[in-house]
Amino acid sequence: MRITSLEIIFVLITFCFVVIIDIKTSTVSSLAQKRIEYNKILDSATEDAVCDLVEINTNREFILNKEKAYENFMRTLYIQFGIVDDSYKQEKLKLYLPLIAVIDVDGFYILSNEEYTMESDTVLYKIWKEKLLYIVSDNYYIYQFTLKDNIKVIDKSSNEVYEGSEEDIKEKLNSNSLLHKDNYQNIKQEKISNILRKEFGYFINSHNIIADSYDINYEFSLPELDTQTWARTIKDISFIAFFQGYPYGLGTKERYNRVCVSASRISRYNPYYISAVDDILYYHRKNCYHISNLDEPLYSKKLCALKGAYPCFECIP
Repeated sequence: MRITSLEIIFVLITFCFVVIIDIKTSTVSSLAQKRIEYNKILDSATEDAVCDLVEINTNREFILNKEKAYENFMRTLYIQFGIVDDSYKQEKLKLYLPLIAVIDVDGFYILSNEEYTMESDTVLYKIWKEKLLYIVSDNYYIYQFTLKDNIKVIDKSSNEVYEGSEEDIKEKLNSNSLLHKDNYQNIKQEKISNILRKEFGYFINSHNIIADSYDINYEFSLPELDTQTWARTIKDISFIAFFQGYPYGLGTKERYNRVCVSASRISRYNPYYISAVDDILYYHRKNCYHISNLDEPLYSKKLCALKGAYPCFECIP
């Protein structure tokens, strides 16, 4: 049977479609693999960041070491991206980090990109801004929130200052205060989230000017974060990094974007106490009936383990 010209053309067109589909399928698969790889890198870096985010000095005072956290974060990125000895690529990578922030109990710090010009050279560097507080106001009061149940309230009419637990302060304010609202906790969470959104959005948008000067063709902006991400962000002391616009390569124009949040492993609000049970040292939660002394709190399981203590089999810390 003789093959006609139309049959040959049909075979060629079909072959071309199969090849194109195969290439697209391969590209999608490669992108998915790259996304998984980058997710692991960013997760690992944020976990390393919070290892030294909160420290305890000899006086058992908490110190927020945001500089060390950032150093750990970047070191892990350099190692994982294979650019430990390449300062040019390291500086280039920083341009895809429009914002890094450290969330504290009573406020937050932002690490933003800045440019410094000396003679004819322009140098990019990162600088920690002064702490921004969770402050809002209404017609009657100024409220300074914390992530816990402590609050500071200033009466606008009398300038009287109230400070203490939310439940105690509530009794001293009139019924028009936010603390008297039935959904106060939701209002508080929304107010703090809005403060973060505003400041994060401003600094991320400002990064576009710097990125443009380095020929990065990407529009940096605050992504829409789901309720769960915001809840993790304002639950306790944490480290948050925005990684945006990073090219996948692979012959595509696709960009990698990720918001990473990791909470500190040391919390001043969750102390542990060591006490012996049958001559064996165990560490316990504060309400455990095995505790015999509350004078020496420890603020991480690692510190307890270093003292030779095992987790209590009753309170299961």
